[in-house]
Amino acid sequence: MNKQELIEAIANEVEVTKATAAGCLDAFINAKRKATTGRNPQTGAPIKIAASTQPKFRPGKSLKEALN
Repeated sequence: MNKQELIEAIANEVEVTKATAAGCLDAFINAKRKATTGRNPQTGAPIKIAASTQPKFRPGKSLKEALN
C-alpha cells in the first residue's frame, strides 16, 4: 500500500474528502514533540528536553495482510 492508497482508504472509511484525509495523514507523519523541561532523576536538577521528531508510521505485516 502506498501513500495515495492509504489516503483513499482513510477517506472511504471516515467518509471525508481525499484532501482532508491527506492533510490528516501529513499532520500525523510530520508531528513533532515540543521542547519541554524535565528533571534529572538522580539530582533533581532541571534539564531541557529538546524538540524531537516522532517515529514514522510503517504498517506491519499483519496490517498489510488485513487490508489486502
